[in-house]
Amino acid sequence: MRYLISIEHPAWANQYKIIIKKLISEGHKVKVLLINQEVAQNLLDSYGIKYEKILNTTGSNFLIKSFIFIYSLIYMFIAAFRFKPNYYIGRASPMMAIISWLFNKPHIIFEDTERSVISLWFCKRISKKIITPNNFNTSLVGDSHDPVEGFKELFYLHPNVFCPDPSVCSKLQLKKGERFILLRFISWNASHDLGQSGFSEDFKIKMVSELSLKYKVFISSEYPLSGDLLKYKLNTNPNQIHSVLYYASALFTESGTMSAESAIIGTPVVYVSTLAKYMGYIKDLQNKYGLLYYFDNENEGYKRFLDLLSPEVKKEWKQKKEILDRSVIDMNKYYFNEITKYNKSNNVLKQTNI
Repeated sequence: MRYLISIEHPAWANQYKIIIKKLISEGHKVKVLLINQEVAQNLLDSYGIKYEKILNTTGSNFLIKSFIFIYSLIYMFIAAFRFKPNYYIGRASPMMAIISWLFNKPHIIFEDTERSVISLWFCKRISKKIITPNNFNTSLVGDSHDPVEGFKELFYLHPNVFCPDPSVCSKLQLKKGERFILLRFISWNASHDLGQSGFSEDFKIKMVSELSLKYKVFISSEYPLSGDLLKYKLNTNPNQIHSVLYYASALFTESGTMSAESAIIGTPVVYVSTLAKYMGYIKDLQNKYGLLYYFDNENEGYKRFLDLLSPEVKKEWKQKKEILDRSVIDMNKYYFNEITKYNKSNNVLKQTNI
């Protein structure tokens, strides 16, 4: 079988790295198209996954994103015409959905971002199957929607596949037993981020100044840091971020993906974003599992974050994380079976293992 997948965000590279390698190891052909963000490219390189780069940016405003949409659609059409995939897989990419429709091939995706309105508009009309967490807030009525008890982060952070690397502590020049805080800032350039907000610039400077008086602080940022914040920049490789998260005392973030990653790993996290209240998986991680807190207001979030910095809280989070592990499915096994279960010649259900 031949599979075409697009990577349009660093989280997509993490999510599908195991699926891509598994398909290739079983003799399938996989073509990866990258709409580049530097971190996404670095991740694919570190995982040894070959790709074809479409553009160097995902765009920062509606006009640029419109151009990228048209250019990427044409590029993907040509790539698909040459590669002749049997299946289109990945996330809710409107370009991939349209190309799959033009070539009359199945589009099988996992999506957890309700705010991806344009992408979901195309996919719910075209995609053969849309797999979502069962807490997904947007209606996707129809036979194509398949809600499951899982999160996208489990593709790469499930206990079956994730093993933290303790060497990151020495790379961070931490003393034995020294605790540290991780902060995550984002660029707000994604299509679902337009019109939304998290930390203000003045708040970032004030917060870091206060926290650094008592704690070791590292900042992971989607954009270049400058001024007083630069000295706190996290300098580990992008593919080590989840190990950093695992050993951190707590995370304070404006990133939905990283807040969920932290929760699923078992590290206390506070997420500040006006987007949070729209996201079903974020609500579930707070209300059902008690593994994160989300706020619209940065000052309210900061007060809650300070409450989470005692060592006892980290132990409590690890216990709650174990409850989550017993409640969810193995996302890699489930998704792999979904995209490989039909024999090319006669559509007979085929049993697979991962």
